[in-house]
Amino acid sequence: LLVKSGGTEYLYCGEDYPNIRMKADVLHFQDLSGYEGFTCLMLGSRYEKSGVKLDRDASGNLIWGWKRDTPPLGRRQVAELVSSGKIKSDEQWFLPMDVQTGKPLSIAASSVSYNEFRHKYVAICSQFGGGPSNLGEIWYSEANKPEGPWLYAHKIVTHDHYSFYN
Repeated sequence: LLVKSGGTEYLYCGEDYPNIRMKADVLHFQDLSGYEGFTCLMLGSRYEKSGVKLDRDASGNLIWGWKRDTPPLGRRQVAELVSSGKIKSDEQWFLPMDVQTGKPLSIAASSVSYNEFRHKYVAICSQFGGGPSNLGEIWYSEANKPEGPWLYAHKIVTHDHYSFYN
């Protein structure tokens, strides 16, 4: 996804949502040290299950942002941080809720693009662990920025007794 942010063009990518970016030119695409992860890890740190270094402000609020040489967290890593109590459930960045039920959704993959009509970034997402199909529920979500936060989603397609995965 090509995005202009702060006067600079970036190429955004990622699996669950756009959580990796680099300047949109060949030199920066080839230089992995210039990649930025959208993460709550301390600048330059890596995910370590037992000794993870989270970025918090003086009030203890988790700081999510673009950080060079810092990989983004995957869905499973964030879930581990929540289950271990290192971050609160409501501190997650990409955990949209079903707009009708208020239940959180676990997203397995998404495709994001800017929609001129809506003046928003839109994501078409595949749910992990949904019902009636484990990987067959497709959701629509909107955000003001490509990295989100993605707060709400609406189910647009279901595949009864079938996995959309394959």
